[in-house]
Parts: sequence; C-alpha cells; structure tokens
Amino acid sequence: MMGADVLIIETAIALSENQKTAVIIGEDIDLLVILIGRTQSHQQEIFFKKVGKGNVKTQIYSSKSFDQYPRTKKHILFLHAFSGCDTTSALFKKGKKTVTKALEKIPNLDKLVEVFQQENCPVQTLFENGVRILLALYNAPKSEDNIDHFRYTQFIKLTKLNKPVQLSTLPPTSVAAHQHINRVYYQIQTWLGNDLEPQEWGWMLENGILEPIRTLLPPAPTKLLNIIFCNCKNGCGSRCGCRKSGLLCSLACGQCKGQACLNAAQYPSNPDEENAYDPEILEGLEMNMTDNEDDDNEFNVFERQQEEDDEEDENN
Repeated sequence: MMGADVLIIETAIALSENQKTAVIIGEDIDLLVILIGRTQSHQQEIFFKKVGKGNVKTQIYSSKSFDQYPRTKKHILFLHAFSGCDTTSALFKKGKKTVTKALEKIPNLDKLVEVFQQENCPVQTLFENGVRILLALYNAPKSEDNIDHFRYTQFIKLTKLNKPVQLSTLPPTSVAAHQHINRVYYQIQTWLGNDLEPQEWGWMLENGILEPIRTLLPPAPTKLLNIIFCNCKNGCGSRCGCRKSGLLCSLACGQCKGQACLNAAQYPSNPDEENAYDPEILEGLEMNMTDNEDDDNEFNVFERQQEEDDEEDENN
C-alpha cells in the first residue's frame, strides 16, 4: 500500500506538471526528502512549507534544494534512510553529517549507493555494497572487505589502550548490518512508490505490530551473557553497565530484572546524537518567507526536526 507521504508528493508532482504552482504544507521533514528524491529531473519547482512549532518560525524550502551538492541531492533518499530515520535504524556516531561528507568526499562511494534505488535489486548485491559503504564510514582500509574481521581488529586495537571499550563505537556485525541494509532498501523503495513485503526486508510481525529485526544472532555467547548484569537503582539510564555493553537488561540484573527499566526490551535506544545534517553542507538551503535574515539564528530544517522529535519523546 502506498504511504501517505508518497501520495502527497506524487499529487504535488502531478499538479506541477499541469503548470500549477504546488506547495506542500507539513511538519515532517520526510516530505522534503521524498520531494527532492522524486524530482531529480523535474523542471517545475515545487515548494515545501514546514510549519513551525512554538517559537519556531514557518519556513519554505524548494525541490531545487541541494542543487549545489549534486551527489547529496542524487542520493538524498539513501542518505536519510541509511543514517537513521523513523523506520530504519541508526549507527552510533555515524549520523547524517558523517554520511553526507562521505558521499561528497569519498571517490566512487556514490556508485555503491546507486543500487539502493534499483527496483528488484539482488539481495547479495545490496549486502555487498552496503557493507562496503559501512566499511568506508568506519575508515576501514581499502583492502578490508569483511566487516566482522574489521570489527574484531578494531576491538583488539581499543583493548590495547587500557581503557573501557565502548562497544557501540565498533562497526556492526555482518548479521546486524544485513538487517539494517534490508530496512534501508525497503524504505527507499517505499518512497519511490514500489511496494515490498516488509517481513522480507528487516521486519517481523509481533502481536500484530511490525518490529525491526536487530540481528539473527545473540549479542554474545550464553555463558558470557550470564555474567553481565547491573544493579542500577534509578531506571538503568546512560550509566547502566548493561547499556554501556550494548546489552538489554536481563533477569540476572539485581534491581530491575530486565523488566522495569529504561533499558528493557520494550524501550527504544537513545537516538543518534549526531543524526543531523551538517550546517556547512546545507548552507543556503533555507528560503525565508521574509526579507529579514538573522545569520546567527539560521534555521536548519534537519537539525530542528531532530530537536523537535527529541523534545516530543521526552514529553511523552
């Protein structure tokens, strides 16, 4: 079934083709991303009016945004999905800034990205290209083609520093990466108007609700998992030992028993703190409705959206 956002964009495109001025009004930044992604060669300019919340002023953007960054514009759907959006997953400290700069600066990376917009792309091709993209984002040597091996070598390198190893900074395992790549492809194809079966692309049905498949393997051998636990007394927040190890709390935990805390299975992980587009890359994107521009308070649509989402999560 076609998503509402896709239907809105396709309606605006149809109107513009009849020489009518189309303006999309909404709050979700996905509308702007899909608009730019679906109008790569569209001659007629279409506008997106992002309604402000609270003291944030209303802004107008254009389907011609990113024209000065052709690689980023060409692959904006991939950029938004791969770096983390509502329906994929995010890589720790590898947010939109990192992916944007990589697309602009790493030679031939955009060639690997192209397959994500191909309809009926073979799964093996997607996986191979997706892993190579991940290795590039984690600054792996060009000779490295095995993400599990690179994850291991990075772990060994960090242990030699005689400091606690933050597992979240390591590249994902190949199995977890595969599920992320599946969801990214599914989301991009959905934005392009192609219907796929979500349960074949990184999702599973639990109690009538689609849940992401994080991995098909346990995070560690059972014997090791049984000796990792916490004794947090205040909800298992950012200082929780299980959380720092990249694990959910379990029955072995002294206070929460893995059932009544912020690190239990039913709670999502914290969003990527760097999951915002680089202001330098997006300079000039904004089209103010008034002639008065305040450079010190330049509104960044992507960073503002992340802040609004975080504030809404806290209020809920």
